[in-house]
Amino acid sequence: FAGTPPPVAGDPENGTTSTGSTPAQDALRRLSITHAFYVTNWYHDQLYRLGFDEAAGNFQTTNFSGMGLGGDAVRAHVQHPNAFIGSAVNFTTTSDGTAPLMRLPRLTAPVIDRDSALEADTIIHELTHGTTNRIIGNGTGLIWGVGIGLGEGWSEFYALSLLNNTNADD
Repeated sequence: FAGTPPPVAGDPENGTTSTGSTPAQDALRRLSITHAFYVTNWYHDQLYRLGFDEAAGNFQTTNFSGMGLGGDAVRAHVQHPNAFIGSAVNFTTTSDGTAPLMRLPRLTAPVIDRDSALEADTIIHELTHGTTNRIIGNGTGLIWGVGIGLGEGWSEFYALSLLNNTNADD
């Protein structure tokens, strides 16, 4: 899809805004949805390869192995309407067999207009919250202070590690 999402060249005011109803803004919304879908599926495949499979409680519509429960593919709300200024990006983890929800809103403020669905590191960070919360306590394990901190650290680590794909990257 055509479109230049903000920020362009580090300038948060430069680029096509994701609001409105012009053809360019409609294309940007389609780009956001496609990007979130791609990154979410790519993440699923990477973690499956690392052992987060049906038996471990992964997020998948049909569990072909017969282990774990199906019907719990990640639902992603792109440009979520309940966003507010600040961090409204989040992941609501559910138990195995129930579909979780990832919210990827536009983040707006006086000098910034970011579409979180266009940020692979943000998507991977949120998906990792789902993974760690599913593995620890089947959706309810990381609800105490230290656990929340560990979850934030793991989410940042996974985003950086999975996006760092060459020996030249350090």
